[in-house]
Order: sequence, then structure tokens, then C-alpha cells
Amino acid sequence: MKNLKCGKFCDISPSAQIGKNCKIGSLVVIEDDVIIGDNVIINSGVIILKSVKIGDNVIIEPDLVIAADVPPDIKVSTQRSFCLTPHK
Repeated sequence: MKNLKCGKFCDISPSAQIGKNCKIGSLVVIEDDVIIGDNVIINSGVIILKSVKIGDNVIIEPDLVIAADVPPDIKVSTQRSFCLTPHK
């Protein structure tokens, strides 16, 4: 956990592994056996569920629940894509 910057009121499990140069916002919950890579930004209100792996250079936008592994170099956000098809 070298150069970790952590906001207020976070709940980080003692079994979580956090890489170098990470920034964690306020009100973040990191459950058991989570592995977080280097240079990760976790914004406020994020919950990372048990045993999830977060790759290097990931940005997680605020107020998300992370229930699956996140590969490196990804921005996780709430933006959604819609496929519009004509009605018959």
C-alpha cells in the first residue's frame, strides 16, 4: 500500500491487497480477499465485493457496486449503450 491516499469513513478489509499509488475516495467499502492493482482510482461511495480483482490503471466512477473482476486499463462507469431497433 505504498502512496495510498484514502478518504474518510472507508471500510477496508484487512485481507484486501492494495497496490501502489492508489486513490480511494470517501465512503468506500472493500470486502474480504479483494486484490487491487497499481495506479487505481476508486471514487466515493464504491463497494467492491468479496474476492474481486481490479487490474492496474483502473478508474472506478462514484457510487458503483463492483461484483466482477475488472481488467487493467479500464474506466468503470454507469454510462450505458442502447441499441435501438424499429418496431414491427
